[in-house]
Amino acid sequence: MQDSKSFGQQPLHSINHCTETMHMADYDQYLDFMYGALGALNKEGVELSETTDLVADIGLSSLEVMEFIEMIEDEFDISIPLNILPDINTVGQLAQKLQDLND
Repeated sequence: MQDSKSFGQQPLHSINHCTETMHMADYDQYLDFMYGALGALNKEGVELSETTDLVADIGLSSLEVMEFIEMIEDEFDISIPLNILPDINTVGQLAQKLQDLND
C-alpha cells in the first residue's frame, strides 16, 4: 500500500484500482473474522475455507447459525436480512453476500 504523500500523485486509473483493492480487503476481513468465530463452533475440526459448508461440514444447528450471524452483525455493525440466508451455504458465499450488502 502506498503512503499518503505518494497516493495523491497517482493517475486516476491507479486510484480506481486502489479503491477496488480496498473492496476486496473487506471480503478478506469478513473471511478472517468468520474463520476466527467459527473456530469455537467447529467441533469436528474441519479445515475452514471459502468452500466450507456451514451446516453440512461444520454441523451448525439453526440456532448456531443465527448466533453466528449475530456475531457478524455486532462485529461489523451491519444488519443481515434473514431472507438471504436460505441462499447461503458456504463461508465464501456468506462473505460475498456481506460484501454485496456493503457496496
